[in-house]
Amino acid sequence: TYLTFRFFLITMTFVALFILAYLFPGLLSIVTILFFVAVGLVLADLILLFKQEGILASRVLPEKLSNGDDNPIEISLENNYNFATNLQLIDEMPFQYQKRDFEINTQLKKHDQKKITYTLRPLERGEYYFGSLNIYATSPIGLVTRRFQFAKDAMVPNYPSFLQLRKYMLLAFSNKLFEYGLKKIR
Repeated sequence: TYLTFRFFLITMTFVALFILAYLFPGLLSIVTILFFVAVGLVLADLILLFKQEGILASRVLPEKLSNGDDNPIEISLENNYNFATNLQLIDEMPFQYQKRDFEINTQLKKHDQKKITYTLRPLERGEYYFGSLNIYATSPIGLVTRRFQFAKDAMVPNYPSFLQLRKYMLLAFSNKLFEYGLKKIR
């Protein structure tokens, strides 16, 4: 469970209102009622997010990565909540990328599914270890965030550019290499 920026903004507002209520005692009863309404909203948000297993996700990785080429990584999402939810996806990429700020923000309607695809371009051979797929879900109230973790610890080998190799093999098979300035040498 994580608290959102909206929660802290409301908390700061109540601090200011209680300070004003100290200076003007007539406001104290109104501010107290509003405070208990806000506490009720936080509890309602917690119940909405933790009442059921709301988000299902999976990461689909290729069997192997092609060095120097764009390789698609697909994430499948499913919302089982009875409300639309805002999602923040943080995929723990292999350490070779040194990318720590990768995130995707999206929204899913109730009982909806979505596929998100992004590409990775590996530049060195070896084994690429993916970490967890972290998804942070927020309800329409937006005071609390729930974290889901999926697809922990997957490894994908990275080979020399087999996608480019296939392309040139097709060109050689069709005998059109001369159009690209290439000639056959024994």
